[in-house]
Amino acid sequence: MFDWCYNWWHTWNIQWYKNDIHGNQTSTYNRTQILNSVFKNGARLSNTFGTLSVYYSIFGIILEKTRGCEDELNTIVAGTSTGLLYKATSGLRRCGIGGLIGFSLATAFSLITSRDKIKEMGKNVFHS
Repeated sequence: MFDWCYNWWHTWNIQWYKNDIHGNQTSTYNRTQILNSVFKNGARLSNTFGTLSVYYSIFGIILEKTRGCEDELNTIVAGTSTGLLYKATSGLRRCGIGGLIGFSLATAFSLITSRDKIKEMGKNVFHS
């Protein structure tokens, strides 16, 4: 049953992709469209990521020098501050959304990279 469903879905997906998305376009035409899109949007995207990385680095360095330690709190505060500053000119609502996105990404990064430290803290809390 599963094989039949998979084969039907796979065949339908390929036919839909060929017929509805590209019609009778050649692979050369598709490749040209992809390259044009990359060249058109690549500079804007790299500028955005460059700006975000500079903001994050500046906040991280300031927090490390001010607090005198490098820990997860610095990462989370730097990520939140980066999101707030990047969207500061877009209004208060978008500024808050940017800060929330920065907070979420920095927290997820901290949780992933500090797995051992979090497990150790959990053992100390629950076994005390």
